[in-house]
Amino acid sequence: MSLPAAAVRLELLPPSHSLARVARATLIELHGRLGGVWTAGALSWILDHENKPGIMAEILERLQAGGFRSRLADGTWTNAYDPEGMKSVLEELCLEAVVHS
Repeated sequence: MSLPAAAVRLELLPPSHSLARVARATLIELHGRLGGVWTAGALSWILDHENKPGIMAEILERLQAGGFRSRLADGTWTNAYDPEGMKSVLEELCLEAVVHS
């Protein structure tokens, strides 16, 4: 299989982590950073996340813990987040999953 010039082939080794569900994967990012439209496009709003366990729940928890997720005046969490914070969370998840380039 031929990959685009901007693609990077990565080996994902399976530690006990929700991101590492497979022994090997190819991670392709066009803009040189993880997250696609979440980070490069500065979408800043998570769509369709409710009742989704696994990696989506983990991302939301880490965004909250890092102070990257917004709250309303009454303390209710919103779907808004800081794109730079999202980059940090995604990079941290890949490091913990032992993603090699």
